[in-house]
Amino acid sequence: MECHASIWEEWTNSHHDLAEVPLAEGEVTVDGHPALRSLGVEPLVQYLVMLNGNLQVHQLAQDSETGAWFDVFADGRQEGEWGHWTGRGMNWDTMCAVCHNTGVRRSWDNKTDTFHTEVAEYGVGCEACHGPASEHIDNPKRVLPGAKDGVESCAPCHARRSEFRNHTPGDSFSESFHPALPRHSEAWYADGQILEENFEYGSFVESKMHAAGVTCLDCHNPHTGNLTAEGNALCLSCHSGAGRIPGPVIQVSTHTGHAAESIGSQCVSCHMPTTTYMQRHPRRDHGFLIPDPRLNESVGAPNACNRCHQDRSVEWAIQEVESRPGWKGNAARRQLALKIKPSVDSWPQGVALWEALVHNQGQPASAMREAQFWMQQGQFEKAVQAGQWAEKWEANSPAPRHMQATALDSLQRRNEARNVMEQCVLDFPDDALSWYLLGLARAAEEDWQNAREALLNALAFQPHFPEAEKNLKVLEEFLENF
Repeated sequence: MECHASIWEEWTNSHHDLAEVPLAEGEVTVDGHPALRSLGVEPLVQYLVMLNGNLQVHQLAQDSETGAWFDVFADGRQEGEWGHWTGRGMNWDTMCAVCHNTGVRRSWDNKTDTFHTEVAEYGVGCEACHGPASEHIDNPKRVLPGAKDGVESCAPCHARRSEFRNHTPGDSFSESFHPALPRHSEAWYADGQILEENFEYGSFVESKMHAAGVTCLDCHNPHTGNLTAEGNALCLSCHSGAGRIPGPVIQVSTHTGHAAESIGSQCVSCHMPTTTYMQRHPRRDHGFLIPDPRLNESVGAPNACNRCHQDRSVEWAIQEVESRPGWKGNAARRQLALKIKPSVDSWPQGVALWEALVHNQGQPASAMREAQFWMQQGQFEKAVQAGQWAEKWEANSPAPRHMQATALDSLQRRNEARNVMEQCVLDFPDDALSWYLLGLARAAEEDWQNAREALLNALAFQPHFPEAEKNLKVLEEFLENF
Protein backbone atom coordinates (compact mmCIF):
# COMPACT_ATOMS: atom_id res chain seq x y z
CA MET A 1 0.00 0.00 0.00
CA GLU A 2 2.83 2.40 0.86
CA CYS A 3 4.90 1.71 -2.23
CA HIS A 4 2.19 0.84 -4.78
CA ALA A 5 -0.58 3.27 -3.87
CA SER A 6 -2.29 3.36 -7.28
CA ILE A 7 -2.40 -0.44 -7.54
CA TRP A 8 -3.66 -0.66 -3.97
CA GLU A 9 -6.51 1.71 -4.83
CA GLU A 10 -7.41 -0.34 -7.90
CA TRP A 11 -7.40 -3.58 -5.93
CA THR A 12 -9.38 -2.32 -2.92
CA ASN A 13 -13.01 -3.53 -3.06
CA SER A 14 -12.31 -5.52 -6.23
CA HIS A 15 -13.55 -9.09 -6.72
CA HIS A 16 -10.11 -10.30 -5.63
CA ASP A 17 -10.10 -8.16 -2.51
CA LEU A 18 -13.61 -9.32 -1.52
CA ALA A 19 -13.22 -12.94 -2.59
CA GLU A 20 -13.64 -13.92 1.08
CA VAL A 21 -14.60 -11.57 3.89
CA PRO A 22 -14.93 -12.27 7.65
CA LEU A 23 -18.33 -11.35 9.07
CA ALA A 24 -19.21 -9.93 12.46
CA GLU A 25 -21.04 -12.23 14.85
CA GLY A 26 -24.75 -12.14 14.08
CA GLU A 27 -24.28 -10.10 10.91
CA VAL A 28 -25.77 -12.77 8.62
CA THR A 29 -27.74 -15.93 9.37
CA VAL A 30 -28.36 -18.54 6.69
CA ASP A 31 -31.35 -20.81 7.31
CA GLY A 32 -30.67 -20.72 11.05
CA HIS A 33 -26.88 -21.10 10.72
CA PRO A 34 -24.62 -18.18 11.74
CA ALA A 35 -22.49 -17.16 8.74
CA LEU A 36 -18.80 -16.79 9.54
CA ARG A 37 -17.53 -15.42 6.20
CA SER A 38 -18.85 -14.42 2.80
CA LEU A 39 -17.62 -15.61 -0.58
CA GLY A 40 -17.76 -13.30 -3.59
CA VAL A 41 -19.38 -9.94 -4.06
CA GLU A 42 -21.29 -9.80 -7.38
CA PRO A 43 -23.62 -11.00 -8.91
CA LEU A 44 -24.15 -13.25 -5.87
CA VAL A 45 -22.77 -13.79 -2.38
CA GLN A 46 -22.38 -17.18 -0.71
CA TYR A 47 -21.80 -17.84 2.97
CA LEU A 48 -19.66 -20.15 5.10
CA VAL A 49 -21.26 -21.91 8.05
CA MET A 50 -19.86 -24.42 10.53
CA LEU A 51 -21.17 -27.98 10.37
CA ASN A 52 -19.76 -30.87 12.42
CA GLY A 53 -16.45 -29.10 12.90
CA ASN A 54 -15.93 -28.16 9.25
CA LEU A 55 -16.74 -25.08 7.20
CA GLN A 56 -19.33 -25.65 4.49
CA VAL A 57 -20.66 -23.33 1.79
CA HIS A 58 -24.42 -23.12 2.20
CA GLN A 59 -26.32 -23.46 -1.05
CA LEU A 60 -28.65 -20.61 -0.09
CA ALA A 61 -27.06 -17.47 -1.50
CA GLN A 62 -27.99 -13.81 -1.90
CA ASP A 63 -28.50 -11.86 -5.09
CA SER A 64 -26.08 -8.97 -4.58
CA GLU A 65 -28.32 -6.51 -6.43
CA THR A 66 -31.70 -7.28 -4.88
CA GLY A 67 -30.67 -9.03 -1.66
CA ALA A 68 -33.06 -11.88 -2.48
CA TRP A 69 -32.17 -15.34 -1.19
CA PHE A 70 -32.09 -18.23 -3.67
CA ASP A 71 -30.85 -21.82 -3.99
CA VAL A 72 -27.58 -21.82 -5.92
CA PHE A 73 -28.32 -25.19 -7.46
CA ALA A 74 -32.11 -25.62 -7.26
CA ASP A 75 -31.71 -29.12 -8.71
CA GLY A 76 -33.10 -31.11 -5.82
CA ARG A 77 -29.83 -32.20 -4.26
CA GLN A 78 -30.43 -34.35 -1.20
CA GLU A 79 -28.50 -34.67 2.03
CA GLY A 80 -25.97 -37.46 1.66
CA GLU A 81 -25.06 -36.47 -1.89
CA TRP A 82 -21.54 -35.23 -2.56
CA GLY A 83 -22.82 -31.96 -4.03
CA HIS A 84 -25.33 -31.13 -1.28
CA TRP A 85 -24.23 -28.24 0.91
CA THR A 86 -23.65 -30.65 3.79
CA GLY A 87 -21.44 -32.88 1.61
CA ARG A 88 -17.80 -32.86 0.64
CA GLY A 89 -18.55 -31.10 -2.65
CA MET A 90 -19.33 -27.93 -0.71
CA ASN A 91 -16.50 -28.18 1.80
CA TRP A 92 -14.63 -24.89 2.07
CA ASP A 93 -11.23 -26.35 3.00
CA THR A 94 -10.85 -28.47 -0.13
CA MET A 95 -13.13 -26.75 -2.65
CA CYS A 96 -12.89 -23.00 -2.00
CA ALA A 97 -10.14 -21.90 0.37
CA VAL A 98 -7.15 -21.86 -1.98
CA CYS A 99 -8.69 -19.65 -4.66
CA HIS A 100 -10.54 -17.26 -2.34
CA ASN A 101 -7.61 -16.51 -0.01
CA THR A 102 -3.88 -15.95 0.23
CA GLY A 103 -1.30 -18.28 1.77
CA VAL A 104 -3.57 -21.28 2.43
CA ARG A 105 -2.23 -24.41 4.09
CA ARG A 106 -4.53 -27.24 5.17
CA SER A 107 -4.33 -30.60 6.92
CA TRP A 108 -6.92 -33.24 7.73
CA ASP A 109 -7.34 -35.18 10.97
CA ASN A 110 -8.46 -38.74 10.24
CA LYS A 111 -9.47 -39.33 13.87
CA THR A 112 -12.05 -36.55 13.95
CA ASP A 113 -12.64 -36.10 10.21
CA THR A 114 -11.98 -32.38 10.53
CA PHE A 115 -9.75 -29.98 8.63
CA HIS A 116 -7.26 -27.54 10.08
CA THR A 117 -6.74 -24.83 7.49
CA GLU A 118 -4.51 -21.81 7.97
CA VAL A 119 -4.98 -18.62 5.95
CA ALA A 120 -2.36 -15.86 5.84
CA GLU A 121 -4.81 -13.29 4.47
CA TYR A 122 -8.50 -13.43 3.61
CA GLY A 123 -9.22 -12.56 -0.02
CA VAL A 124 -6.86 -12.67 -2.99
CA GLY A 125 -4.06 -10.35 -1.92
CA CYS A 126 -0.78 -9.35 -3.52
CA GLU A 127 1.12 -12.48 -2.49
CA ALA A 128 -1.54 -14.80 -3.95
CA CYS A 129 -0.25 -13.85 -7.42
CA HIS A 130 3.19 -12.36 -6.75
CA GLY A 131 4.56 -14.66 -4.08
CA PRO A 132 6.34 -13.74 -0.82
CA ALA A 133 6.85 -10.02 -0.35
CA SER A 134 10.13 -10.65 1.47
CA GLU A 135 11.87 -11.45 -1.82
CA HIS A 136 10.67 -8.16 -3.31
CA ILE A 137 11.65 -6.18 -0.22
CA ASP A 138 15.16 -7.63 -0.32
CA ASN A 139 15.49 -6.80 -4.03
CA PRO A 140 12.84 -4.34 -5.28
CA LYS A 141 14.11 -4.66 -8.86
CA ARG A 142 13.41 -8.38 -8.95
CA VAL A 143 10.44 -9.14 -11.21
CA LEU A 144 7.98 -11.18 -9.20
CA PRO A 145 5.60 -13.84 -10.55
CA GLY A 146 2.42 -12.41 -11.93
CA ALA A 147 4.16 -9.59 -13.73
CA LYS A 148 5.49 -11.77 -16.56
CA ASP A 149 2.84 -14.25 -17.67
CA GLY A 150 -0.81 -13.61 -16.93
CA VAL A 151 -1.84 -17.11 -18.02
CA GLU A 152 0.48 -18.95 -15.61
CA SER A 153 -0.43 -16.59 -12.77
CA CYS A 154 -4.20 -16.77 -13.33
CA ALA A 155 -4.48 -20.49 -14.18
CA PRO A 156 -4.16 -21.89 -10.62
CA CYS A 157 -7.56 -20.41 -9.76
CA HIS A 158 -9.16 -19.81 -13.15
CA ALA A 159 -8.97 -23.43 -14.27
CA ARG A 160 -10.95 -26.57 -13.65
CA ARG A 161 -8.10 -28.71 -12.36
CA SER A 162 -6.76 -31.30 -9.97
CA GLU A 163 -4.31 -29.98 -7.37
CA PHE A 164 -1.33 -32.11 -6.37
CA ARG A 165 0.51 -29.97 -3.82
CA ASN A 166 0.67 -26.54 -2.22
CA HIS A 167 1.36 -24.12 -5.04
CA THR A 168 3.76 -21.21 -4.73
CA PRO A 169 3.42 -18.34 -7.22
CA GLY A 170 6.26 -18.57 -9.70
CA ASP A 171 6.15 -22.37 -9.85
CA SER A 172 5.05 -23.89 -13.13
CA PHE A 173 1.32 -24.50 -13.28
CA SER A 174 1.92 -28.10 -14.39
CA GLU A 175 4.06 -28.83 -11.31
CA SER A 176 1.07 -28.36 -9.01
CA PHE A 177 -2.01 -28.93 -11.16
CA HIS A 178 -3.51 -31.05 -13.90
CA PRO A 179 -6.13 -29.10 -15.88
CA ALA A 180 -9.30 -30.43 -17.46
CA LEU A 181 -9.27 -29.62 -21.19
CA PRO A 182 -12.06 -29.56 -23.79
CA ARG A 183 -10.54 -32.38 -25.85
CA HIS A 184 -10.41 -34.73 -22.88
CA SER A 185 -13.42 -33.91 -20.74
CA GLU A 186 -17.17 -34.27 -20.94
CA ALA A 187 -17.38 -31.00 -18.99
CA TRP A 188 -17.31 -29.32 -22.42
CA TYR A 189 -19.56 -29.84 -25.41
CA ALA A 190 -18.08 -32.02 -28.14
CA ASP A 191 -17.15 -28.94 -30.20
CA GLY A 192 -15.28 -27.34 -27.28
CA GLN A 193 -17.92 -24.92 -26.00
CA ILE A 194 -18.33 -24.66 -22.23
CA LEU A 195 -20.93 -26.95 -20.68
CA GLU A 196 -20.22 -27.39 -16.98
CA GLU A 197 -18.53 -24.81 -14.78
CA ASN A 198 -15.04 -24.81 -16.31
CA PHE A 199 -13.81 -21.30 -15.52
CA GLU A 200 -11.58 -19.86 -18.26
CA TYR A 201 -8.19 -21.55 -18.57
CA GLY A 202 -9.14 -24.84 -20.23
CA SER A 203 -10.97 -23.14 -23.09
CA PHE A 204 -8.48 -20.29 -23.47
CA VAL A 205 -5.33 -22.42 -23.54
CA GLU A 206 -6.65 -24.29 -26.59
CA SER A 207 -7.83 -21.16 -28.39
CA LYS A 208 -6.31 -19.36 -31.37
CA MET A 209 -5.83 -16.35 -29.11
CA HIS A 210 -3.52 -18.23 -26.78
CA ALA A 211 -1.68 -19.76 -29.71
CA ALA A 212 -1.04 -16.26 -31.05
CA GLY A 213 0.50 -15.17 -27.74
CA VAL A 214 -2.45 -13.35 -26.17
CA THR A 215 -2.53 -13.54 -22.36
CA CYS A 216 -5.16 -12.76 -19.74
CA LEU A 217 -3.52 -9.38 -19.09
CA ASP A 218 -4.12 -8.22 -22.66
CA CYS A 219 -7.83 -8.00 -21.86
CA HIS A 220 -8.09 -7.84 -18.06
CA ASN A 221 -6.67 -5.54 -15.44
CA PRO A 222 -5.64 -8.04 -12.75
CA HIS A 223 -5.97 -5.51 -9.91
CA THR A 224 -9.43 -4.13 -10.65
CA GLY A 225 -10.71 -7.27 -12.38
CA ASN A 226 -12.16 -5.02 -15.07
CA LEU A 227 -11.69 -5.22 -18.83
CA THR A 228 -9.01 -2.96 -20.30
CA ALA A 229 -11.55 -1.58 -22.80
CA GLU A 230 -15.29 -1.80 -23.31
CA GLY A 231 -17.34 -3.44 -26.07
CA ASN A 232 -15.79 -4.02 -29.48
CA ALA A 233 -12.99 -1.61 -28.63
CA LEU A 234 -11.37 -4.38 -26.63
CA CYS A 235 -11.24 -6.83 -29.53
CA LEU A 236 -10.36 -4.12 -32.06
CA SER A 237 -7.35 -3.09 -30.01
CA CYS A 238 -5.68 -5.98 -31.83
CA HIS A 239 -8.07 -6.71 -34.70
CA SER A 240 -7.52 -3.31 -36.25
CA GLY A 241 -3.98 -4.27 -37.21
CA ALA A 242 -2.48 -2.55 -34.16
CA GLY A 243 -1.96 -3.47 -30.52
CA ARG A 244 0.63 -5.68 -28.85
CA ILE A 245 -0.25 -8.61 -31.10
CA PRO A 246 -1.81 -7.27 -34.33
CA GLY A 247 -4.51 -9.69 -35.47
CA PRO A 248 -6.46 -10.03 -38.71
CA VAL A 249 -8.22 -6.75 -39.45
CA ILE A 250 -11.99 -6.97 -38.85
CA GLN A 251 -14.50 -4.53 -40.32
CA VAL A 252 -17.32 -4.91 -37.81
CA SER A 253 -20.13 -3.64 -40.03
CA THR A 254 -19.46 -6.18 -42.78
CA HIS A 255 -18.18 -8.98 -40.54
CA THR A 256 -21.19 -9.28 -38.24
CA GLY A 257 -24.02 -8.71 -40.72
CA HIS A 258 -25.98 -7.06 -37.88
CA ALA A 259 -27.07 -3.50 -37.25
CA ALA A 260 -24.44 -1.48 -35.40
CA GLU A 261 -26.63 -0.95 -32.33
CA SER A 262 -27.72 -4.60 -32.03
CA ILE A 263 -26.38 -7.29 -29.69
CA GLY A 264 -25.33 -9.29 -32.75
CA SER A 265 -22.86 -6.58 -33.73
CA GLN A 266 -20.82 -7.25 -30.58
CA CYS A 267 -17.83 -9.56 -31.10
CA VAL A 268 -18.44 -11.36 -27.82
CA SER A 269 -22.04 -12.26 -28.72
CA CYS A 270 -20.84 -14.71 -31.37
CA HIS A 271 -17.33 -15.62 -30.23
CA MET A 272 -17.76 -15.54 -26.43
CA PRO A 273 -21.39 -16.53 -25.71
CA THR A 274 -22.47 -16.73 -22.08
CA THR A 275 -23.66 -19.64 -19.96
CA THR A 276 -25.27 -18.93 -16.58
CA TYR A 277 -24.05 -20.90 -13.56
CA MET A 278 -25.30 -20.83 -9.97
CA GLN A 279 -28.61 -19.33 -11.18
CA ARG A 280 -27.20 -15.79 -11.33
CA HIS A 281 -23.69 -15.86 -12.80
CA PRO A 282 -23.36 -15.53 -16.61
CA ARG A 283 -19.84 -16.39 -17.78
CA ARG A 284 -18.33 -15.99 -21.22
CA ASP A 285 -16.77 -18.80 -23.18
CA HIS A 286 -13.03 -18.16 -23.58
CA GLY A 287 -12.54 -20.55 -26.51
CA PHE A 288 -13.17 -17.77 -29.07
CA LEU A 289 -14.79 -20.32 -31.37
CA ILE A 290 -16.33 -19.69 -34.78
CA PRO A 291 -20.13 -20.06 -34.58
CA ASP A 292 -21.18 -23.17 -36.49
CA PRO A 293 -24.86 -24.17 -36.38
CA ARG A 294 -24.06 -27.47 -38.14
CA LEU A 295 -22.40 -28.66 -34.95
CA ASN A 296 -25.69 -28.02 -33.19
CA GLU A 297 -27.29 -30.34 -35.70
CA SER A 298 -24.62 -33.09 -35.61
CA VAL A 299 -23.39 -33.25 -31.99
CA GLY A 300 -25.98 -31.27 -30.05
CA ALA A 301 -23.71 -28.35 -29.20
CA PRO A 302 -25.45 -24.96 -28.91
CA ASN A 303 -24.76 -22.26 -31.47
CA ALA A 304 -24.42 -18.53 -31.00
CA CYS A 305 -27.06 -17.73 -33.62
CA ASN A 306 -29.90 -19.57 -31.92
CA ARG A 307 -28.84 -18.39 -28.46
CA CYS A 308 -30.20 -15.00 -29.57
CA HIS A 309 -32.65 -16.05 -32.28
CA GLN A 310 -34.51 -18.57 -30.15
CA ASP A 311 -37.61 -18.25 -32.32
CA ARG A 312 -35.70 -19.54 -35.34
CA SER A 313 -34.68 -23.07 -36.30
CA VAL A 314 -31.20 -24.53 -36.51
CA GLU A 315 -31.76 -25.00 -40.26
CA TRP A 316 -32.40 -21.26 -40.56
CA ALA A 317 -29.15 -20.52 -38.71
CA ILE A 318 -27.18 -22.90 -40.96
CA GLN A 319 -28.52 -21.20 -44.07
CA GLU A 320 -27.87 -17.71 -42.71
CA VAL A 321 -24.26 -18.47 -41.77
CA GLU A 322 -23.25 -20.49 -44.81
CA SER A 323 -24.79 -18.07 -47.30
CA ARG A 324 -22.75 -15.16 -45.99
CA PRO A 325 -19.83 -13.87 -48.10
CA GLY A 326 -16.48 -14.93 -46.72
CA TRP A 327 -17.76 -17.95 -44.76
CA LYS A 328 -14.95 -20.50 -44.88
CA GLY A 329 -16.53 -23.22 -42.83
CA ASN A 330 -15.36 -24.92 -39.69
CA ALA A 331 -14.43 -28.35 -41.03
CA ALA A 332 -11.54 -28.98 -38.63
CA ARG A 333 -13.66 -28.42 -35.54
CA ARG A 334 -16.50 -30.49 -37.01
CA GLN A 335 -14.10 -33.39 -37.50
CA LEU A 336 -12.72 -33.01 -33.97
CA ALA A 337 -16.21 -32.86 -32.47
CA LEU A 338 -17.17 -36.19 -34.00
CA LYS A 339 -14.29 -37.98 -32.25
CA ILE A 340 -14.84 -39.60 -28.87
CA LYS A 341 -13.09 -37.67 -26.12
CA PRO A 342 -10.53 -39.84 -24.29
CA SER A 343 -10.40 -39.50 -20.53
CA VAL A 344 -6.90 -38.49 -19.49
CA ASP A 345 -5.70 -39.26 -15.97
CA SER A 346 -2.33 -37.62 -15.32
CA TRP A 347 -1.91 -38.00 -11.60
CA PRO A 348 1.72 -38.17 -10.40
CA GLN A 349 3.57 -41.43 -9.88
CA GLY A 350 6.05 -42.61 -7.26
CA VAL A 351 6.84 -40.37 -4.31
CA ALA A 352 4.92 -37.48 -5.88
CA LEU A 353 1.77 -39.64 -5.92
CA TRP A 354 1.84 -40.04 -2.14
CA GLU A 355 2.37 -36.28 -1.75
CA ALA A 356 -0.71 -35.69 -3.94
CA LEU A 357 -2.79 -38.21 -1.97
CA VAL A 358 -1.90 -36.56 1.35
CA HIS A 359 -2.56 -33.11 -0.08
CA ASN A 360 -6.06 -34.13 -1.17
CA GLN A 361 -7.08 -36.08 1.91
CA GLY A 362 -10.67 -35.55 2.97
CA GLN A 363 -12.31 -36.00 -0.44
CA PRO A 364 -13.86 -39.27 -1.74
CA ALA A 365 -11.93 -39.28 -5.03
CA SER A 366 -8.63 -39.04 -3.19
CA ALA A 367 -9.71 -41.73 -0.71
CA MET A 368 -10.44 -44.05 -3.65
CA ARG A 369 -7.03 -43.31 -5.14
CA GLU A 370 -5.46 -43.98 -1.75
CA ALA A 371 -7.32 -47.30 -1.52
CA GLN A 372 -5.97 -48.25 -4.96
CA PHE A 373 -2.47 -47.26 -3.82
CA TRP A 374 -2.70 -49.51 -0.74
CA MET A 375 -4.07 -52.37 -2.84
CA GLN A 376 -1.01 -52.13 -5.09
CA GLN A 377 1.23 -52.11 -2.01
CA GLY A 378 -0.52 -55.18 -0.58
CA GLN A 379 -1.74 -53.13 2.41
CA PHE A 380 -5.31 -54.39 2.20
CA GLU A 381 -6.42 -53.31 5.68
CA LYS A 382 -5.50 -49.71 4.85
CA ALA A 383 -7.33 -50.08 1.54
CA VAL A 384 -10.49 -51.10 3.45
CA GLN A 385 -10.19 -48.04 5.69
CA ALA A 386 -9.73 -45.69 2.75
CA GLY A 387 -12.75 -47.24 1.05
CA GLN A 388 -14.81 -46.66 4.20
CA TRP A 389 -13.86 -42.97 4.19
CA ALA A 390 -14.87 -42.70 0.54
CA GLU A 391 -18.22 -44.35 1.31
CA LYS A 392 -18.88 -41.90 4.14
CA TRP A 393 -18.23 -38.90 1.92
CA GLU A 394 -19.97 -40.20 -1.21
CA ALA A 395 -22.72 -42.49 -0.01
CA ASN A 396 -24.58 -42.33 -3.31
CA SER A 397 -21.88 -44.17 -5.25
CA PRO A 398 -21.36 -47.95 -5.15
CA ALA A 399 -17.66 -47.66 -6.05
CA PRO A 400 -16.36 -47.32 -2.45
CA ARG A 401 -18.26 -50.52 -1.52
CA HIS A 402 -16.66 -52.32 -4.45
CA MET A 403 -13.22 -51.26 -3.24
CA GLN A 404 -13.92 -52.44 0.31
CA ALA A 405 -15.21 -55.82 -0.85
CA THR A 406 -12.18 -56.37 -3.08
CA ALA A 407 -9.78 -55.50 -0.26
CA LEU A 408 -11.67 -57.70 2.23
CA ASP A 409 -11.54 -60.60 -0.20
CA SER A 410 -7.77 -60.12 -0.48
CA LEU A 411 -7.61 -60.41 3.31
CA GLN A 412 -9.53 -63.71 3.08
CA ARG A 413 -12.39 -62.05 5.01
CA ARG A 414 -14.87 -63.32 2.46
CA ASN A 415 -17.94 -63.28 4.64
CA GLU A 416 -17.38 -59.57 5.33
CA ALA A 417 -16.82 -58.94 1.63
CA ARG A 418 -20.10 -60.66 0.85
CA ASN A 419 -21.95 -58.65 3.51
CA VAL A 420 -20.67 -55.42 1.98
CA MET A 421 -21.94 -56.43 -1.47
CA GLU A 422 -25.26 -57.77 -0.17
CA GLN A 423 -25.94 -54.34 1.30
CA CYS A 424 -24.60 -52.67 -1.83
CA VAL A 425 -27.18 -54.31 -4.14
CA LEU A 426 -29.93 -53.32 -1.70
CA ASP A 427 -28.80 -49.69 -1.97
CA PHE A 428 -28.02 -49.84 -5.71
CA PRO A 429 -30.39 -52.50 -7.09
CA ASP A 430 -29.91 -51.46 -10.73
CA ASP A 431 -26.11 -51.47 -10.73
CA ALA A 432 -24.79 -54.34 -12.85
CA LEU A 433 -21.24 -54.22 -11.48
CA SER A 434 -22.52 -54.54 -7.91
CA TRP A 435 -24.50 -57.66 -8.82
CA TYR A 436 -21.47 -59.09 -10.61
CA LEU A 437 -19.20 -58.56 -7.59
CA LEU A 438 -21.85 -60.05 -5.33
CA GLY A 439 -21.91 -63.08 -7.61
CA LEU A 440 -18.17 -63.51 -7.13
CA ALA A 441 -18.50 -63.04 -3.36
CA ARG A 442 -21.25 -65.66 -3.14
CA ALA A 443 -19.25 -68.07 -5.30
CA ALA A 444 -16.22 -67.60 -3.04
CA GLU A 445 -18.36 -69.01 -0.23
CA GLU A 446 -19.61 -71.82 -2.50
CA ASP A 447 -23.15 -70.44 -2.52
CA TRP A 448 -23.52 -71.52 -6.14
CA GLN A 449 -27.23 -70.98 -6.82
CA ASN A 450 -27.30 -67.52 -5.31
CA ALA A 451 -24.09 -66.68 -7.14
CA ARG A 452 -25.83 -67.67 -10.41
CA GLU A 453 -28.79 -65.47 -9.53
CA ALA A 454 -26.50 -62.48 -8.94
CA LEU A 455 -24.71 -62.98 -12.27
CA LEU A 456 -28.04 -63.24 -14.08
CA ASN A 457 -29.10 -59.96 -12.48
CA ALA A 458 -25.85 -58.34 -13.61
CA LEU A 459 -26.60 -59.36 -17.20
CA ALA A 460 -30.21 -58.24 -16.90
CA PHE A 461 -29.06 -54.70 -16.16
CA GLN A 462 -26.08 -54.81 -18.56
CA PRO A 463 -26.64 -57.38 -21.32
CA HIS A 464 -23.17 -56.86 -22.81
CA PHE A 465 -21.02 -57.66 -19.79
CA PRO A 466 -18.22 -60.04 -20.92
CA GLU A 467 -16.88 -60.82 -17.44
CA ALA A 468 -20.34 -61.70 -16.15
CA GLU A 469 -21.07 -63.82 -19.22
CA LYS A 470 -17.80 -65.70 -18.83
CA ASN A 471 -18.26 -66.39 -15.12
CA LEU A 472 -21.91 -67.40 -15.58
CA LYS A 473 -20.93 -69.87 -18.30
CA VAL A 474 -18.24 -71.44 -16.10
CA LEU A 475 -20.63 -71.60 -13.13
CA GLU A 476 -23.44 -73.21 -15.13
CA GLU A 477 -21.06 -75.82 -16.58
CA PHE A 478 -19.89 -76.54 -13.03
CA LEU A 479 -23.48 -76.90 -11.76
CA GLU A 480 -24.34 -79.33 -14.58
CA ASN A 481 -21.56 -81.63 -13.44
CA PHE A 482 -21.99 -81.01 -9.72
